[in-house]
Amino acid sequence: MKVKKLAFGLLILTISFVTMPLVLLSTISPLKAKNVEMAEKSGLKVTPAANNLPLSRYIAQSSSANSQSDILWHNSSTGETQIWLMNSYKVASRATVIGENGRPTAIGSPWSIVGVGDINSDRKSDIIWHNSSTGETQIWLMNGYKVTSRATVIGEDGRATAIGSPWNIVGSGDINSDGKSDIIWHNSSTGETQIWLMNGSKVASRATVIGEDGRATAIGSPWNIVGSGDINRNGKADIIWHNSSTGETQIWLMNGSKVASRATVIGEDGRPTAIGSPWSIVGFGVFNRRQAID
Repeated sequence: MKVKKLAFGLLILTISFVTMPLVLLSTISPLKAKNVEMAEKSGLKVTPAANNLPLSRYIAQSSSANSQSDILWHNSSTGETQIWLMNSYKVASRATVIGENGRPTAIGSPWSIVGVGDINSDRKSDIIWHNSSTGETQIWLMNGYKVTSRATVIGEDGRATAIGSPWNIVGSGDINSDGKSDIIWHNSSTGETQIWLMNGSKVASRATVIGEDGRATAIGSPWNIVGSGDINRNGKADIIWHNSSTGETQIWLMNGSKVASRATVIGEDGRPTAIGSPWSIVGFGVFNRRQAID
């Protein structure tokens, strides 16, 4: 892969103690502490987290320019989805996601959370689910921590999409800068990366990611897509890769579905970072309110 040095867009890394594979998400809606207080008063469960719970964590960038990234958790045993509202590195409050009926949701296998993004352009983050058995992709349109409605993703022909292995959803973000999150797929067999440009829950069009030379990219193991986000603050989501063999982290700066340039993440000393197991990238977001992805 062709690289050049990049001095911005730090990534957050942490040791994985959870039981499910970690997936990177792009946005979480800004919730207020009073929402959690109201939930508690109405009898809803707002639970503390413990390190030994079977939780998967997702670090997500807030869709509000004045907000910070929050953390979305999912419990693979109980099916509970929980949001941590963050104040920098401190948890300000926590809330369990509730459904349209006001009750806590409980969703388990074969469903899994594969992304988060502002699907309907209301500046509130929504949750993207995928069913590994049926291939269905479903979107939960959210109002804070409450599900307002659910929609199955439909293709250009108006029919429900059913996509399974070797394709996997590996990220979400506003690729074409239209204010609506799009879905990024990767084919583990061919190495193809494909973008679904979305209009709400409907696929408006699909595009294979092409490189600087105009040809389709084909990237496979040991490289893996570990996230997406607007690294260079141009209003378009970029793609983050990690090499499990060398520990290199590389960013593809995107112009829509075309790679404009590539850059290896460098440390404070100006040298390329090389981080491997047992460390893994589990998320990214705006943690210090300067509107650049960390």
